[in-house]
Amino acid sequence: MEYRAFFAKGSSELSKEYQLELDKVAQKLQEYNTATMRIEAHASTDEVSAVDAVLQPNALSRNRALIVKNYLIMQHKIDPDRLSIASYGAEQPIAPSDTEEGKSMNRRVYGVATEPKDGVVYYNQND
Repeated sequence: MEYRAFFAKGSSELSKEYQLELDKVAQKLQEYNTATMRIEAHASTDEVSAVDAVLQPNALSRNRALIVKNYLIMQHKIDPDRLSIASYGAEQPIAPSDTEEGKSMNRRVYGVATEPKDGVVYYNQND
């Protein structure tokens, strides 16, 4: 299952529409209790200054990843061990950074929830 959220410039606030989508992801994570989720966060080039890149590389994108992770933990009691984060700053754009539309597409979190590779699902014996 995939999850995408986009952010306002300079913000790590998760808007209501993306909270609702994350609620759906949480339902699936609760349904498939062996599934894990990788949360990757990004920023646009106009959010990352040269000073930030030296002093706190990827700080904004890291905050975005943590907002999503903490929402799943606090609101839905998802085990933190099932959630991993990565922050890339402006290193992996999905759109050109020469327009405001492109920059806004790059201010994002992308998450993928997957089942373990062994494919083993453990059922309650009373099911």
